[in-house]
Amino acid sequence: LPKPYYDHGGITIYHGDCTQILPSLTADALLTSPPFLEKDVQEDYWCFYDAWWKLVQESVTKTALILHSERKLTRLLSTYPPLRTMVWDKGFSSYTFRWNPILVYQFGDYKANRCIWGDVFRAQQLFKKQQQHIYQDSLKLYTSLIKMFKDCETWIDCFMGSGTTLRAAKDLRRKAIGIEIEEKYCELAAKRLSQEVFDFSEAHGTAH
Repeated sequence: LPKPYYDHGGITIYHGDCTQILPSLTADALLTSPPFLEKDVQEDYWCFYDAWWKLVQESVTKTALILHSERKLTRLLSTYPPLRTMVWDKGFSSYTFRWNPILVYQFGDYKANRCIWGDVFRAQQLFKKQQQHIYQDSLKLYTSLIKMFKDCETWIDCFMGSGTTLRAAKDLRRKAIGIEIEEKYCELAAKRLSQEVFDFSEAHGTAH
C-alpha cells in the first residue's frame, strides 16, 4: 500500500488508482459512485467496470451500495444483478424531476435486506455553485445510507471525489477508507474531514 494521504480518527485516504490499491484493503461495506461516462475512463467502459467490480467482491465482506446512472441501468441489472435497487429521488432540477438508481449487493452470509427500511431516499441534488467536485453528491443521502447498516463498521469509497462517503462515516462515528486518483480532491476531502464539529445544516439540509 502507498503511504496514506490522510489518516486520522479512523478515516484514511489513499491517493492513487483504486484498481491497484483495492486488492490490499478490506472493508465491511462499500458506498461509491463510479464514473458514469465513457469519457471519464481510459478504456472500454464495461471492461473498466468489470475489472473494478471483481476487485470489490474480493475486498468487501458484507454489502455494497453503488450509485449509478439510470442510462446504464439495463446493462447493470442484466450483467451485474443486484439484490435490490433503491432510488435516490434528487428532486426538481432543469425543468424536471431527477433520480439515480442505488444498486444493493450482499456478500457471503450477510443479509442486507434486514437493514434496509426504505427504497426511495429524497435528498435534493447539489447545484453547480454548491459543488466542490463536478459529481459531488448529497451528504444527507450518504448519511442515511450508511446509518441503515449499523453492523458495518468500516466503509470504503473507491471513487472518493470530494469525500462525501468519508464525511458521512466520520459524522456517524464509523471508520472509512477513500481512494482518489486526483490529488486535488484528496486535499479537498482532507479539508472537509478536518472539521471536527458535526455540521447539522449540511447533513439535514439540501446542500453542502
